[in-house]
Amino acid sequence: MNWTRNFKRKTCSVKNLDKVINDEFNDLECQRISIEEQRQLMKKREKDLLRAKNVLSMCASVTKMIRLAFLAFWWRETKIKLRSLKLILLYHHLKQSENSSYHTNCSKKCRRGRSLRHSRAVPLVGSQPSAAARNRLCGTHIAKFVLVGR
Repeated sequence: MNWTRNFKRKTCSVKNLDKVINDEFNDLECQRISIEEQRQLMKKREKDLLRAKNVLSMCASVTKMIRLAFLAFWWRETKIKLRSLKLILLYHHLKQSENSSYHTNCSKKCRRGRSLRHSRAVPLVGSQPSAAARNRLCGTHIAKFVLVGR
């Protein structure tokens, strides 16, 4: 009797053990299925990322081509503008150098007895007036030269 009771207990425990093992197998199967789903989702994400990367790379190359084309166009236009601007500036500089002169505005009487306010034109020669022009001006006010273009 005692033996049968022990056997029944053992069989019950074996039944319980079998049930526990089946539950564990079911859990493992569910985990395997979820892992497969996660793996498929990761593959799909990788494909999406690769596709997005390719699209971005294509857009970047198109943007780079557009930028290079714009820079080439801008440089060509700017070069033309710079050339024309240089020519215009050179023309005005040459034209101005023909008509430019040093002017003095003296507030005191000149050595030669001129009036209180006089303006005397001195032809432009380099950055200094000529010696003859210097002799015609008041010695104390030679430093007041201003380059004026007409």
